[in-house]
Amino acid sequence: MSRWVLPPAILLGGYMNNLHLYKIDLEYIKFLHNNYDNRVQYNSAKGKEYNVNRPYVGVLVDINGYQYFAPLEHPRPQHKTLKSNPHIIKIKDGNYGLIGLNNMIPVHKKLLIDFDISKDPNKDILLTQFIFCQNKAKMIIERANEIYRKRTLCPNSFEEKVYCDFKKLEQGLSVYCKNKGIELPSNNKPVDRPSALSERIAAAREAAATQDRHKFKNNTDPIK
Repeated sequence: MSRWVLPPAILLGGYMNNLHLYKIDLEYIKFLHNNYDNRVQYNSAKGKEYNVNRPYVGVLVDINGYQYFAPLEHPRPQHKTLKSNPHIIKIKDGNYGLIGLNNMIPVHKKLLIDFDISKDPNKDILLTQFIFCQNKAKMIIERANEIYRKRTLCPNSFEEKVYCDFKKLEQGLSVYCKNKGIELPSNNKPVDRPSALSERIAAAREAAATQDRHKFKNNTDPIK
């Protein structure tokens, strides 16, 4: 029997030639879920074994200086009829689960765990998911970028409710690594971004209003 041992991912600029399956340090997942965003997929009502066995798809893409990963969903009957959304990628029409880009998280390479698909109890499903991710890598990467952009620039009410707060999670990664004595690479630091669209609009309106007030004052000053 051939062994499907997954090698570490190799970043090529902002994109990758291949995507790989990883598991991620459970304590880190729990830390993010409890302290930064409860949309991070950790089920506190179930045991450690359940959470340990939740694999993540990685590396999706280098976003804002961070490596992002998205969780795989084990196939469920409702996946087949689930309505398509930008943040959901159904694997073979939902027959083999899905990828939830709304729940992707930033991670340090030292928190990654390689695993052997051939020894996993869900090896048949995971192998199909793995091949799907390899074949659809470009689409997954582009979709992940779009989801990140929407959530961090000017999210609507639905995106605020359903998508993880990626900026807060990046802060969580920095704090966790500092607590564990893990040095963040220089590129694992948030880059300055433009203000959110709503902030820029508000600032422009305020500037215009101030200018109008000055014009009004000048036009109403008594003639000397």
